[in-house]
Amino acid sequence: MVGDQEEFAWTEPTERFDIRDLRMIALTLLLLGSAAVRWPSFGPLELDTPWLIPPIAAWLVQRFGRTAWFVVIAIVLLLVLLEFNFDRDSFALGGRADIAILALACASLAKSGIEFRDVAALPPPARGWMAAPLLLPLFVSLAPIVIDDLSIALSWYVLGLLLPLLFVAALRGAPWHGYALSTLLAIALGAAIALATRGRAQSGAGEIGYSFVQPYLWLPSLMAWSAGEAVRRAVLGMAPRRFWSRPLLAVLVILALWIDPGQAGFPLELRTGWAGLRWLGFAGATAALPLAGFVAGALLGMRGAWFVAGMALLPALVAVGAYWASDGHLQMRLGNVFAAPIALAWGWLGARLGGRMIAAPSLRISMVVLVVGVMTFALLTERTAGLQFALSLVAALATAVLGALAARLGNRLGVTGEGWIPVLLLPIYAFGLVSFGPSAFESFSDETDRLIRRFDRSDSDEFLFQMLVLASLLLAAALLLGEILRAITWLPKILRELRILLLAARAAVGS
Repeated sequence: MVGDQEEFAWTEPTERFDIRDLRMIALTLLLLGSAAVRWPSFGPLELDTPWLIPPIAAWLVQRFGRTAWFVVIAIVLLLVLLEFNFDRDSFALGGRADIAILALACASLAKSGIEFRDVAALPPPARGWMAAPLLLPLFVSLAPIVIDDLSIALSWYVLGLLLPLLFVAALRGAPWHGYALSTLLAIALGAAIALATRGRAQSGAGEIGYSFVQPYLWLPSLMAWSAGEAVRRAVLGMAPRRFWSRPLLAVLVILALWIDPGQAGFPLELRTGWAGLRWLGFAGATAALPLAGFVAGALLGMRGAWFVAGMALLPALVAVGAYWASDGHLQMRLGNVFAAPIALAWGWLGARLGGRMIAAPSLRISMVVLVVGVMTFALLTERTAGLQFALSLVAALATAVLGALAARLGNRLGVTGEGWIPVLLLPIYAFGLVSFGPSAFESFSDETDRLIRRFDRSDSDEFLFQMLVLASLLLAAALLLGEILRAITWLPKILRELRILLLAARAAVGS
């Protein structure tokens, strides 16, 4: 692979998993459920999370083993595939068929352990694959089924599913001329239909039709195809050529297709004045961001993923800098606050499929960091909210660094170092529960009783929002309790490791 010459291997997922361990189910619900919600915008901030779902699904299967595969399937089909709208203007959940299919595909890859070299070894795909770009102008949004205040619909954004198909086709060695011919036919057919219908062809109560495919849609498909060819050459031991001879520059081109100049007030589009083609757009393709992170991870490992994640922060940094420099007179949209995590998550998946040894982060360490941040925020009641948040982040990061150093030192001394941080935090847990536990439980009980009493009088969106808040608090409490119980079970192990360290210290002093 380009960038890293040493050999990599992926650790197989755990075969045995105790279904009674509810932490996996709780974490799966929390992560996939939160990412499936269509969050509203908050001023200049956007919360666009669906592209996090596929790599999260792959991570869950790798982290918890094959049993998590069934849980992921159930949650993806329920929360991601269907779109549940409660008073459509205020709340929506899911509704991305392409994301659901991608999530199941990524989870399946993590379960099977397939890598790029395995796909590249397959024979070229059938000629029917060459017609895939003809689907670019297709759009599907089925008519919703309305039940009281609840409506259920299904939408499909073709580009999100088409990019991985084109990538896989080129990875298997499909010739480029078939892709080029299909893309030209798709552009010509879409333009002809748009001009003939003064817009787009549409049929049915829902939206199922064929329209003109904008450049900001077919340009990412071109990048996906060429990226698949570059990765194929890399896994076969050949250096990428032409456009991909400098992978970082090529990834920047893909990233440029994602950046939306419209958030700065300069939309990158060309006015045409034609009947059905009023404008041509060249940027703002949301699917280009995960593609950039994925390819950077495949060719350059996690350092490439971190590079794309850093670049994804630039639009927000420019907006903040312009706001400060103009004393608040120049305001821009910050864009999607999850841009960097999306690039990083897809970069991790690309590195994983590239055959690099990517160990899934330990849930135990992650939970400790989360708990430390929340506990710090709760205990610092005399500080301002901003200072509370900053100190909570510092405490969480310090805990993560301390845990990493303890693990590294423990390996050198013959002990694991695992479990030390949670055990050392047991006094903080006890203090927090004694100080805030009774009042928190009383508030939770009051809110639950109020919700039950107002069941018939609450709007559906208000009721669902309160249910989500209470469910999140209940999940957080369950995870905290699980972390405390796990820390208690670690006590004998920590005592044994302390004894080993004392014996090593005595031996060192004696010598």
